[in-house]
Amino acid sequence: MDDIPEAPPTGVSATPIRLILFIAGATPRSQRAEANLALVLSDLGDRAREFHIEIVDVFKDPRRALKQRILVTPTLVRETHPDAPLIGDLSELGAVRAMLEGAL
Repeated sequence: MDDIPEAPPTGVSATPIRLILFIAGATPRSQRAEANLALVLSDLGDRAREFHIEIVDVFKDPRRALKQRILVTPTLVRETHPDAPLIGDLSELGAVRAMLEGAL
């Protein structure tokens, strides 16, 4: 999705906070999850640059999902805290905000 920054610009953070959004193709739930994540990131303004977002389609990379123990999609995982994922279409924007702001 174009609204989600792929990497922070030079000088923003030495180590970006890595988030991985696991989706299953272009389903409505996957598209909602991407849109909701983009919405929360846009609400963060310049702080959104602190994040590196990776989107993994489990249909294209099933081994990655298995390695991360992803059984349900969409799932948002903070790489440094893989034991606390957000599962679903990320429509609970407060929970997504809390995850991102807790990482800053």
